[in-house]
Amino acid sequence: MSREKILFLVSGNGGTLKFLFNAINELKLDPNFEIIKIIADRECGSVEFARKIGLKTLIIKYNSQKTNELYDQIAKTNKPDIVITNIHKILDKEIISIRDIRFINLHYSLLPAFEGLIGMKTIEEAKKRNVRFIGATTHRVTDIVDQGPILCQSSYPVNWDRDSITNIEQIIFESSCLCLLNTLYSFNYQLYDNYKGVSYNPALSFDPAIFNEEFWNKIRNT
Repeated sequence: MSREKILFLVSGNGGTLKFLFNAINELKLDPNFEIIKIIADRECGSVEFARKIGLKTLIIKYNSQKTNELYDQIAKTNKPDIVITNIHKILDKEIISIRDIRFINLHYSLLPAFEGLIGMKTIEEAKKRNVRFIGATTHRVTDIVDQGPILCQSSYPVNWDRDSITNIEQIIFESSCLCLLNTLYSFNYQLYDNYKGVSYNPALSFDPAIFNEEFWNKIRNT
């Protein structure tokens, strides 16, 4: 069976891209997917990393008034099976409606909490409101921002007096990566519903212990 092709739409430092690339290429996960390309809306850490590893890269000055180039690149050029939307833009309905492509987004909150916020701004808002459980969500992308069907979530019981913001952000980043990987695997059985105090639903379909501290340090420092 052929591997499913993944395209990343990116704007930022590329932590999720780095995670998935290293998970595929360094760990014995036997994935049924591969990253074929990234498309960015600016020069950024994701682009720098993609060039470094020899991944096909394209920069498009995307805005809601000019979608044709991005549409063509997704729909007509080596059409992917999955698009991971880490781009800091709201995608037009024309794009997310491209036939036979699954658009997946990763959000650093337990949606529907803090929908519409970008990146780790969700953590700042959660602290302001003294939220007791935080987490990450992968979901299908629809024409309503952050309201598509939820695919996987992680949940962490935060203690704002005990945990530093830096530590919390790392916990949520790591759990979001595992949620994404779990979503991509789409296994029919469940193995791990809790790891390092973070709960997952659906349970992870792989042993998260394979991602040791050395692996996460490499992602942080790449």
